[in-house]
Amino acid sequence: MPDESKKKLTVKDPVPKEVLVVLEQLAKARGSLADQLLEMEQRRITFLAAAKRVEDQRKAVFEEILTSRGLAPGTPVNISSSTGEITLTSPLEGGHPEETPSEETPSEETR
Repeated sequence: MPDESKKKLTVKDPVPKEVLVVLEQLAKARGSLADQLLEMEQRRITFLAAAKRVEDQRKAVFEEILTSRGLAPGTPVNISSSTGEITLTSPLEGGHPEETPSEETPSEETR
């Protein structure tokens, strides 16, 4: 049985002040979250740009290592981090970490 003590509202009835206050608070919270999200995205872009520079430098070092030895850039190799020894790998071996000893750097293909 419906509560008959409540008056049925129409579009001509104004929204109560306390509800307007809640709506304003929610709008401010939403704006604050939007600002925080924008700041976070701007930091993310900075991190992505830094990561790109590091990766470009890494690729350049690998290319220098390979080309100075007469190898084509992108040739799959393993480089021992303890001895610096370079081992040519087949394309199938280069992409499988379980076949690459842990003391070696990832092959050219896995970067």
